[in-house]
Amino acid sequence: VRIVNLTIQELKIEQETYEKNQARYLVTSSTKYRVVDVLRASETFTDEEDLQKQLGIIIEAATRAVTVLYDVTEVRAQKNTMQEAIRKEITEDLKAWGLELVNFQLGDFFDTKESKIITNISLRREVEVDTTTQEQNADKHRQAREKVASAERDAKTAEINTAKIIKEREQNMLR
Repeated sequence: VRIVNLTIQELKIEQETYEKNQARYLVTSSTKYRVVDVLRASETFTDEEDLQKQLGIIIEAATRAVTVLYDVTEVRAQKNTMQEAIRKEITEDLKAWGLELVNFQLGDFFDTKESKIITNISLRREVEVDTTTQEQNADKHRQAREKVASAERDAKTAEINTAKIIKEREQNMLR
């Protein structure tokens, strides 16, 4: 006789995976599951450690199968879509083991020891934002200088016109 835990269990994984162009990165995931068919579950695994090891293999394979279809930027941007695709990949396997998938979520994305893809993407974006900010600031400064120059021109024109009118009045008075 073996006791089978019927509460919701969680398996957290940090794994290396690949993107469409084969760049490597790390991703974390959380899989929540529970035993719904005790007889089938008892036939599938001997203890919690054995189950988590087997589940880990299935989850890692499903995660790789999905992430390898996309660029890492797409995976990060469309995390909910990726999660749903991975859920579909693992749901039937869990059901065959007498388990029910309660929830699957992708967590954070990190660099591997050999690959700096996540850092490089972030740095590239930071440079893009910095460049855009500098360009916008330069445009604002140019616009401000143009407005000042325009205002000075308008003021000079007004002064010249006023001086012209005064001279015309003075000449008219002398006549």
